[in-house]
Amino acid sequence: MKILLAVFQLEKQSGKERDCIAIARHLAGRGHDVTIVTTIPSPDPLDQISTVKVRARGLTNHRRARNFARAVREHRRQHLPDALLSFELVPGADFHYVADDAAILRDRLWAWPPRQRIRLALERGVFAAASRTELWFLTQDQHDAYHIAYDFDPSRALVLPAEPTKLLATVATRLEQHVPAA
Repeated sequence: MKILLAVFQLEKQSGKERDCIAIARHLAGRGHDVTIVTTIPSPDPLDQISTVKVRARGLTNHRRARNFARAVREHRRQHLPDALLSFELVPGADFHYVADDAAILRDRLWAWPPRQRIRLALERGVFAAASRTELWFLTQDQHDAYHIAYDFDPSRALVLPAEPTKLLATVATRLEQHVPAA
């Protein structure tokens, strides 16, 4: 199975970056063709895992995030993976690993500046009821907060097990059961 993972950068390797690499290694170990799309590759070698560096132009973080999502979708369109697992807000991804809190619950402003508007547009593209993205949460509290904000279909959501071995097995199983849209 050809699986594409998307994470903004792999250089600093905090929580979601470490999780992305662990999942990529686990999937590659199961025989899958794994590619990570990122703006900054890992300084450490990632055996059996392809890394594609994309440019996410923009003078601000929110514009780079929007442009990264566009670059990931373009890469997907060109290379046709069987599944796309995003660790960033990428509307249209098959799966989203939820690593951040809901911006809509943090940023309660009447007239949002561009930073919040772009972030909320990306967030809506992933979490809103019209999206088909399967959502993977790290905790039940995180799931509940997003559900309050976006009222998505509960069948689209999964709270991942906290134990790392079970988390990796669950992720692999969900990806392997995925049937790509025709």
